[in-house]
Amino acid sequence: MTTKKNHSQTNEGSRHATHNLTYPNAANRIAGTNEGKGITVTADNLYQEAKQDDDNTLWMLTSVTPITWVQKLTGSAGDTDLDTGYNAFGSNPANVVIDNVEGQGDLTFLPTGTSTFAIDISNIDVEDAPGIEFTNGSDYWKLISNTTNQMSLDAELKDISINASNDFSLSAGNNLNLITPVITDYTNANHDHANAAGGGVVSAADVSIGIIGSPAADNVQAMLSCGLSAGIEADTPLSDAGGATIDIAAGEGFIRTSDSNTAPLKSITWAANSGVAIPTDTVRYAGVEYNGGTPQSVVRTSDNFNGHDEFRMGSIVNESGTLHIINNPQVACDPAREVFHRLFETRPMERAERIGGLINSETGTRNLLITAGELYDGVKEFTISAFDSSGADTFDMYYRDGVGGYTKVAAQTQWSNSQYDDNSGTLQSIPVNNYVAHWVYLELDGGVVVL
Repeated sequence: MTTKKNHSQTNEGSRHATHNLTYPNAANRIAGTNEGKGITVTADNLYQEAKQDDDNTLWMLTSVTPITWVQKLTGSAGDTDLDTGYNAFGSNPANVVIDNVEGQGDLTFLPTGTSTFAIDISNIDVEDAPGIEFTNGSDYWKLISNTTNQMSLDAELKDISINASNDFSLSAGNNLNLITPVITDYTNANHDHANAAGGGVVSAADVSIGIIGSPAADNVQAMLSCGLSAGIEADTPLSDAGGATIDIAAGEGFIRTSDSNTAPLKSITWAANSGVAIPTDTVRYAGVEYNGGTPQSVVRTSDNFNGHDEFRMGSIVNESGTLHIINNPQVACDPAREVFHRLFETRPMERAERIGGLINSETGTRNLLITAGELYDGVKEFTISAFDSSGADTFDMYYRDGVGGYTKVAAQTQWSNSQYDDNSGTLQSIPVNNYVAHWVYLELDGGVVVL
């Protein structure tokens, strides 16, 4: 009779096998025959473990009618010691099922020395939070999902990455390292910016913008194409090359793919064009064409660039052999600044004609009245409130001081009909049968000045 030992009777340093049953192969295990100790399985053997000798796998008996087994451990054929089978955890086990109901984690992976192992988390079944715990001996990571490939950190931040097979690699340097990076290659009519290595770059057409309804313009590329224009980056593309010829510099800019204000806007370059002849006593116009996707500079006899898939760079006049070159290209870059700069320098302080207002008149006894309106300076709008000096409003009056400056008389409510400025520094009485003109100036802050 064989005497069985319980855990307390196992000698220190010896091994206590986890299995109670032994079968030579799968056929015997499935049939429940040829057990190593002659045991015929019954309900008393439920949830006991069996070792299958031909491949050193462990199985749990979950039913006897019919006999049903659940695999617990994958070993390797030829192993003579069951513990050797646990080395399978260092070489990507095909499927590991871990029940974490009882606490911190039933299985810990610990590399030693300079060893490196990888775990395919897509084949790990996480049955209960907080999941599987990975450790390098001092820091810990927990697998929280095998479908979204997520891990959480219990200690200091580590670099965590996934390769194409969802494998994590934990090296002796205590970091989770990327095995092989994977970049999605976007390739279609609008996603054509792939690099030489075969990876892809997410284009502006792949980035969504906020929308209401279902507009076709639902991405950054469409927004840029709508908000920007074709044109050149630099502003001096043309130069005199001598001998009644010009050079057109190589350049960069933006151009649309067709003559439409909604056609995609592309960033482009074009090659230099040297020694272009300008016939005597003619006018020529230089520009850039989309040219079916191969942008090029051109010189035309007419200034007929449409501004979409072609734009102008300037004009050239050959006057009896002397060239007059005007670099005035359609500029694409910094359009807001260009517009402001132009308006600021050429159209200072203009009245909003369509709104009207800012009409001065008299009210009461020589009191000044100005209606409300708007002024613009550059691209800035200034709202001007109505002005009435018969009430709380006042104006400042100025007259010349005789030495090149002005004398200010502040907070006036009435304009004078008895004195005038003769540039002596002192106001003089108006002679009989004479009249004077007062000039009314409106300031952008709403202030009023009378000269």
